[in-house]
Amino acid sequence: MSGSISCRGTLRAANLGTISGTIAAAQIRTLNAAAIDGATILAGAYLGSDGELAGRDPPRTHSAPARFWALTVRNSISASFIGAGVNPVDGIFGDGDDTLAGNGSIKSLTVRRGLDALTKFESGAFPRYAHLPTKTTTANNSQFVVL
Repeated sequence: MSGSISCRGTLRAANLGTISGTIAAAQIRTLNAAAIDGATILAGAYLGSDGELAGRDPPRTHSAPARFWALTVRNSISASFIGAGVNPVDGIFGDGDDTLAGNGSIKSLTVRRGLDALTKFESGAFPRYAHLPTKTTTANNSQFVVL
């Protein structure tokens, strides 16, 4: 999947190959992927009518409270941003000035072959452990930013 998927409601379940585009939904229940490479995945965000983050066509991207229940990746994640309830104050996700748009949480995360140092997660809450591929504590881990 290299384009954009935007859902104003709940994305209940998606089983995809390699994701390299943008997925944005009010809520995400279950997202399964073969791999994630250079992607942006957002729960609590809506894309504008042009399908782009911070697009020019109304309505523009906006953020809201969100839950991301489960992300499972069969291979690895590289150079990607994954967030729930993130407000990118200046329109850029993961640049250090993001705030929380109400409640946001990522409940479960499994990445069977790990993730690279460029991948970042932002949310109001994370599970105590993520499986990356081993059980990894999310607290005090620079790749998991609690807003």
